Amino acid sequence: MKRKVKLTGDCFDSAFNMFMADTSGRMVLVHGLPTGRGGQAATVGTYPHAWIEFPDTNQVYDTVADVTIDKDRYYLLGNIQFTKRYDRDAVMRMLAKYGRDTIVWSRILKQRAKKISKMRI
Repeated sequence: MKRKVKLTGDCFDSAFNMFMADTSGRMVLVHGLPTGRGGQAATVGTYPHAWIEFPDTNQVYDTVADVTIDKDRYYLLGNIQFTKRYDRDAVMRMLAKYGRDTIVWSRILKQRAKKISKMRI
């Protein structure tokens, strides 16, 4: 029986919930791999994370940190190399394909989460 990878933290749920509650159509749901800088995050290197982007203002809202920041600065601080962006149509396609049980859709993020789950931290 395959073991389902569990991502720690609530960034995927909180970003997804904020995105789904939005009626403005201005938000983009983003999944990516920032590089950890402190504590356990520094030990694992890159880790799966989710946030909201506002393309019209070039801003990012991180639902876990509860901070809005310039997108370029956010990417620089997080040393973010990989992202997958989902607009409303893409999110609806992913929900139709995978259901609500998993909201981490990228194979790359799932593989990274699996590697992290095997680490002894």
